Amino acid sequence: MAHARLRRAGEAVTVAPVRVYEVRVDDFPPSRYSARSRSKARYQAWLDFSDTWGGSFKDFARMTRVRLSADPTPPRRALIAGRPGTIAEGSNRHRVQFIYDGSDAVNYTHPSEVKPLVDEAQA
Repeated sequence: MAHARLRRAGEAVTVAPVRVYEVRVDDFPPSRYSARSRSKARYQAWLDFSDTWGGSFKDFARMTRVRLSADPTPPRRALIAGRPGTIAEGSNRHRVQFIYDGSDAVNYTHPSEVKPLVDEAQA
């Protein structure tokens, strides 16, 4: 998958694509995370896991395996509250998880804020 090309204030900006990763923690079933890299997917999993586990990130990293998801469907691009972004894994009818272009943070919004993205090549 190629990096997305954006225009910001008259200049081209390259953004790493959002991919879906499968994070497997020892003795737990795998979980799926949308992120721009394996490391960021592992960190998101640690944030979820650390709510109930008191270990360090270093210990967590030793007990996890991260790989690209076997699901070949790429994440969907959209306009979220007027800004381009990528719909993340875990969205449903009541809330949409997304990552804005140029950011690594996973945010949440109401589905009414999500509009189709018109690509510059199509316009």
